[in-house]
Amino acid sequence: MSSSGTSYGVGLGPGSPDLMSVRADRLVRGAQHVAFFRKAGRAGHARRIVEGLLAPSATEIAMEYPVTTEIPVSDPRYNACLSAFYAECTDRLRATVDAGEDVVVLCEGDPFFYG
Repeated sequence: MSSSGTSYGVGLGPGSPDLMSVRADRLVRGAQHVAFFRKAGRAGHARRIVEGLLAPSATEIAMEYPVTTEIPVSDPRYNACLSAFYAECTDRLRATVDAGEDVVVLCEGDPFFYG
């Protein structure tokens, strides 16, 4: 029986790579799988913060928000669309962890507050 991997929520601090914690820097540089949120067609702020820090072999898992301002927040479709999106992201990350691989999930700021 194989052991499962670990999912790390990594806070990137106030937005500059030189202000990340030593532990965050170590996890980002050593990550084989890196997940981050972004708007479709954009790099994403968290991904831009770690530019140049990822291993060349790292697999990037871009989680692209299905909506940003296209549907009003008050519209029931907004919540349904985001709920499905988060469920799909969770399934993707869980599959990586269940395969015994670690995944680093990048978070702008504090992952316990913003994540």
